[in-house]
Amino acid sequence: MKIDIKEVQIMWQNGLSTARIGACFGVTRNSIAGAIFRAREQGMVFEPRPAASASLKTRTVTGDAHVDYFEGLRHDSCRFIVNDDTTRPIFCREPVHRVSYCAAHYAICYVPPRGRS
Repeated sequence: MKIDIKEVQIMWQNGLSTARIGACFGVTRNSIAGAIFRAREQGMVFEPRPAASASLKTRTVTGDAHVDYFEGLRHDSCRFIVNDDTTRPIFCREPVHRVSYCAAHYAICYVPPRGRS
C-alpha cells in the first residue's frame, strides 16, 4: 500500500505514533518514520506531536480518582505483566533474578542464543 503523506501528516498532528500510523497503512513504524523524514527534507512541515492527553503512568478510574499502576514497581521488581488487560497492567513485582524478571518469568522470557554450527 502506498503511503499518503498528507494522511500521515494529519494522523501525526492528531498525536498518533509512527507505529499506530504504520498499522493503519499496513507498514512498519520505520517506514512511516522514513516517509516523515523524507517529507521534512522536501520542506513539508511536521510539527512535534502534541503530548498525550493522559500520561502512561496515571490513568483515570472514576471521577477524580487516579491509580498509579507503576507505584511500588522498583528497579529490582519483576516487570512481567501477569494479566491480559493492556489498559490496566498488573506486574509480577517479585524480586528480580536477572535483567527485569524474577526467576520464573526469566525462564519464560529468555531465549538463549543458538551456538554456531
